[in-house]
Amino acid sequence: MGIFAKLSHSGAVPAVLAAILLSAAGCSSPDESKSPEASLEDDGTVSWSGQSVPYSAYGSEASRASLLDLRDAPKLPSALSFSEGGAELDEYRRRKDETFYRPLLAKQLAAFPSKVTERYIAGVRTLVVEPASGVSDDLRRRVLINLHGGSYVDGRGLGQQIESIPIAAVLGVRVISVDYLLAPEHSFPAAVNQVVAVYGELLGEYSSESIGLYGCSAGGAMTGQVAARLIHEGLPPPGAIGIFCEGMGPPFGVGDGAYMSHLLSGRTPPDILASPRKQLERVSYFQDTDYDDPLAFPLASRRIYEQFPPTLFVTGTRAHEMSNVAHAHVRLSSAGVQSRMYLWDGQHHTFLYDPDLPESREAYALIARFFEEWLR
Repeated sequence: MGIFAKLSHSGAVPAVLAAILLSAAGCSSPDESKSPEASLEDDGTVSWSGQSVPYSAYGSEASRASLLDLRDAPKLPSALSFSEGGAELDEYRRRKDETFYRPLLAKQLAAFPSKVTERYIAGVRTLVVEPASGVSDDLRRRVLINLHGGSYVDGRGLGQQIESIPIAAVLGVRVISVDYLLAPEHSFPAAVNQVVAVYGELLGEYSSESIGLYGCSAGGAMTGQVAARLIHEGLPPPGAIGIFCEGMGPPFGVGDGAYMSHLLSGRTPPDILASPRKQLERVSYFQDTDYDDPLAFPLASRRIYEQFPPTLFVTGTRAHEMSNVAHAHVRLSSAGVQSRMYLWDGQHHTFLYDPDLPESREAYALIARFFEEWLR
């Protein structure tokens, strides 16, 4: 069983990040901090060379193996490298489906037999996912909306099911996954518009307190965007939301976690990490989006995020979004929001896609418990 840390209404997150940074850099004691191989510059920059960082003692053997699988997996172009649609993008999506999503979906269906049907809601295609054994009687008046990941560029179809199947099965609830418009063919707020339309129609079937909203990676960020949009328009927000594998600030890599995720994956951090605004320019979904737009990045407005419903964050210490998530959790907690954060040591971005990991199974159970606690 993996080890997780629950950080709720706490200001301890910066200390946690500092401890990770110091130990990974070989600076865990006064003597070691003087080593010529690692130095802390006056501007706060840490430089190192010749350091060796073992895999986390808290991570499972399955997680250790999954990191090696990711390292050795066929390399695809970055999803962010596509600025327009066309044959190359179509081929990228096809290859991503076959090499990444389809194997994970096979694992999910083997672990959690499910029934998947298509339904159009407010003119938007969705996939309705239920446990093969059916929805629990006491949860028939509750529903979850899932927004899949995929860098805003891929993930429709197969990716939608990967995020919906385990939560539907563990909680025993119906999950509706939205097949939202993708970049680069479409840009913000096209996908948010669709999700808001789906949510609005579901309000005719469920009370807002009975609807949960969650997503992972790009879908996690979009979950925050949808909540901000509903609050901005004076509509009742969902009873609870889950922002997984992403935070609520500009994408993608910001803070210590962005650098540590590269170093702990055996990669050199790219120079672009020093410029969040340049990172934003690379994301076609956010073309012409202002860096300080609270409807795109809710942390830009306390007036917006202080009205958020109970919010759950999930991430890992080797995920590029770790600092972004920690920052969002502290900001929401400081504003009085019922915010909860689970952080798994040694886990990478979107680790919970893989149901074979003990850490993923823990995450599913805690996510289910969170929604069961807050949805009415």
